[in-house]
Amino acid sequence: MVELASRSAAPDFPPTDPLPASAAGAAPGRFRSFRDERRRVHRTRVHRIEIPGALPAPEVGVHTGPLETAGTLRDVVVRAMLRRNQHQGATRFHVVLSEPPRDPVDPTWRADLGAALALRPVVGLICRTPVAQVTVKLLDALAEAAGDKEIWLEMAAHPPGGAAEFAAAAHAARNRSIPVIATLLLGVPGETPGTHARRLNEIRVRAVRIHPFHESAPDAGCGGTEHSGTFPDRGAYLAALADLVERLEPSIELAGLGAGVPPARVRAPAWLREAADYHELLEHELARRGSRQGRRLDG
Repeated sequence: MVELASRSAAPDFPPTDPLPASAAGAAPGRFRSFRDERRRVHRTRVHRIEIPGALPAPEVGVHTGPLETAGTLRDVVVRAMLRRNQHQGATRFHVVLSEPPRDPVDPTWRADLGAALALRPVVGLICRTPVAQVTVKLLDALAEAAGDKEIWLEMAAHPPGGAAEFAAAAHAARNRSIPVIATLLLGVPGETPGTHARRLNEIRVRAVRIHPFHESAPDAGCGGTEHSGTFPDRGAYLAALADLVERLEPSIELAGLGAGVPPARVRAPAWLREAADYHELLEHELARRGSRQGRRLDG
């Protein structure tokens, strides 16, 4: 049934957990949450579908981990949506390309990306890419495919080329109306919450994923480097996280606050392998301080 659906009419799922009409005017929390903002905009929870960005199209019989990638990008997205709908009741989705395409000017890939984004349950695309691979060709391909859907560019805020390289890539994306999600490693030696916040505010990123500086598997995708944990416990991380958020512009959305990889792929510290809702923990820490995002912009 899934196979038939992927090759014929595109599926559509009416939202099963829509927000009430009053939700748009609900009182905000102590920080701006990416997931809550997306839920407010689309009136339901938006789920992530992780897809290999370099997926060839069309190539049959290719597998990447547990994800069956036979067929075009649209086929893969349809099958993933059906599975998430059946298992979790998911109705709206972000397609997340875990890496940029091999050739963003390839007309077949661009047409396939457009077909995937045209699926009604897909509300947008997040393209995760190394800063060095942010090119005019890639940005033009993403902008062209967007239509009326959200397009986000996600990249590490600590590229090998340094802060200037990241700022240039973010500026190029903004010129094409593509908002940037920065991936930040909190606790990098030589950096403080204040210097992190100042850089993100100056570059005007739209959202940020904040992960504690830690040791992960080599291919875990957390900035492309292995790290030794620098926070002895969760409390120390939450204190530094709150220090950073207090200095962030209130318009910046927080998209992720934990390890950023599955717990099994975290080598150190041990506390980061334990399940936790860091959005809730941050809310509690800011409440304990009587503080909120942006309160110490000049601090």
